[in-house]
Amino acid sequence: MHGKTPVSSGITAVTDGTAESRDFDEQTTTVLQRISELLQAEQLGVEDVVSTQVFLSTMDYFDRMNHHYAAHFRPPYPARASTANGLYPGVLIEIAFIAELR
Repeated sequence: MHGKTPVSSGITAVTDGTAESRDFDEQTTTVLQRISELLQAEQLGVEDVVSTQVFLSTMDYFDRMNHHYAAHFRPPYPARASTANGLYPGVLIEIAFIAELR
């Protein structure tokens, strides 16, 4: 939380400094589950997310990420920025979000 605005830093599938999997789909599922858990801890749901930033290790994963994203979030989808950049070793996806208290 930042004041009354639920904000996250980048959520990854890393535990104790190591990526939990080398599989993109597994990492994406873990990241989205962690986002849901963080939201639930604040008594919020994915419908309260208004913006995300998705960082991919390569844009080759964009279509697969989009499939997971569309299955996890519901219309109207949160605003989203997606980019490929250098991530922590072994990390294939990272997602940050901003939610809205309703």
